[in-house]
Amino acid sequence: MGGLINSRRFLHRMKRVSLSFVIQSLICILAVELYVSYTSFRIEKVKRSEFYYETPDIPVGGVDPFFRKWADYKCMNCYLKNAPFLIDAPSKCAFGARTKLLFLINSHHANVKKRKAIRDTWTTLLKGLHMKYLFVFGVSSNAKENEQIQNEADLYNDVIQADFVEQYTNLNLKTVTALKWTATFCNTTEFVFKTDDDMFINPIVINKLLNRREFNSESTIYGNCMGSGYPHRSVFSKWYAPYRYYPHRYYGPFCLGSAFIMSFQSALQLHNASASTPYFNVEDVYISGLCGANNGLKVKQHAGIYMHKKQLPNCPIESTYIGSLLSDIPSFYELWGQLARNECVRN
Repeated sequence: MGGLINSRRFLHRMKRVSLSFVIQSLICILAVELYVSYTSFRIEKVKRSEFYYETPDIPVGGVDPFFRKWADYKCMNCYLKNAPFLIDAPSKCAFGARTKLLFLINSHHANVKKRKAIRDTWTTLLKGLHMKYLFVFGVSSNAKENEQIQNEADLYNDVIQADFVEQYTNLNLKTVTALKWTATFCNTTEFVFKTDDDMFINPIVINKLLNRREFNSESTIYGNCMGSGYPHRSVFSKWYAPYRYYPHRYYGPFCLGSAFIMSFQSALQLHNASASTPYFNVEDVYISGLCGANNGLKVKQHAGIYMHKKQLPNCPIESTYIGSLLSDIPSFYELWGQLARNECVRN
């Protein structure tokens, strides 16, 4: 009987110890997170002081000094490398053939069904509008995925791949590679539309807006743009912004990378600016914000780009609906059905 009581006491103590251990562990994790976030500036300034320079904080919506002297960082190996092409699809923009607009679609190797949905739906409208599209890739660590991309390139001639590691922190390099391809192989295109493989696009409305000359400025990037934003200082954040790369309190104006449009001249300026704009790991801010500012480009908010699933209106070709972010494959076909129906009623 005494042994049974002692066993129960032992189990009760173990439960208390286990609960106490869990609570203490959570407190330790929280303390480490707060410590790292609070002190990372000092640590990184000591380790990588060549990235840091003193500048006042920027008010929300401010422009300067967000754009000030990024090329004046005296750093070694802090610029994006020039990744050579492994698949370059040089015939996509054939010489002499008019290209009104080129869609550059950042994709991931595993998103085979998304690419099929895009090829089945909105890209089928492009040929009649003198528009083209390309999927952009780095190199996967999975050899079978790279083989899949090569097979798609052979079958559809709509793939480019460059020699850099396919990972989230290389999104800015992927976009710069796409701009490099445009400057090299498609310099006759009039406009460039950068997007991702989770966006449904309405090319009919885009064509209408182009005909209205709404995107004609050669010094402006149009999209879902922000006047400012706060850098994420937590090392656990997907958008972690180390002080050594960005010491300011606020971001300046930039466009979300899911969808933005610009003239070819603006795309060329972005590509050229990337060679002298120090690396920053947040693609949205780096491409349209820092690279754009480094070459004097502005960003401008444009209606019709939705960062959630948005049903098309009954008359989509007469709307301002440019594109919608989707989270599942069936939604591509659902919106495509709405676009194809085009229930326009004119009084």
